[in-house]
Amino acid sequence: GDTPARMVIGYRVPAYEPDTAAAFDALQAYLFDPSSPLYQELVVTSRKLIELEASIGEHHQDEGALTLSATLAT
Repeated sequence: GDTPARMVIGYRVPAYEPDTAAAFDALQAYLFDPSSPLYQELVVTSRKLIELEASIGEHHQDEGALTLSATLAT
């Protein structure tokens, strides 16, 4: 079968600090949690996407990455 198109965007993020991690966790929950309005509109209601997610690189002292990904519905 056809593989759905997937878009992945990465951003450099500052070194891990508790305040920064809390902000990233809040952003992730607000925009990409299945209960968020954005997720509900794009995945549940309009079904334009199969998947919408964000992840923060490993929580450690080095710089990491914020990765946003979306899988388009076919």
